[in-house]
Amino acid sequence: MIARTLQSTSTTAPIAAARQVLSSAREHIHKAESFAVETTLAGKHYFQMMADARNRSFEIVLVYIGTENVEINLARIRNRVLAGGHNVPEPDVRRRYKRSFANLPTASQAAHHTILFDNSTEEGYRLVAVLGSSGDQWFKPIPDWAAPLV
Repeated sequence: MIARTLQSTSTTAPIAAARQVLSSAREHIHKAESFAVETTLAGKHYFQMMADARNRSFEIVLVYIGTENVEINLARIRNRVLAGGHNVPEPDVRRRYKRSFANLPTASQAAHHTILFDNSTEEGYRLVAVLGSSGDQWFKPIPDWAAPLV
């Protein structure tokens, strides 16, 4: 949403949006106000934000939505563009897809609770797991992308 507000013909709008999200999050942490952020989890800047929030006694809940393969994401982006939505270059999608899964275990460990959903089918989100200090609940079948957290 912030990227759309900042949108221009430049490729810097997503970078500016990410900076604005992190700045806004720092402000909420400082004011001890609850907040939520959306991220592909492809970068590592959010780990520091999670640590800062945790140090200020925030409860960190990670809601992660994965798909079985990047082709699903690319097809959905193509459909979004056809419907008038924004595009994301294919190389960026492929890079973020891999990084996101690589960063998931670290993000999950930084959170108090992690809720995993699989969104690989057109039927909608399927609950995969609820992870936390009171125990982990897994719901089969477990997608390959979630296996590193088992």
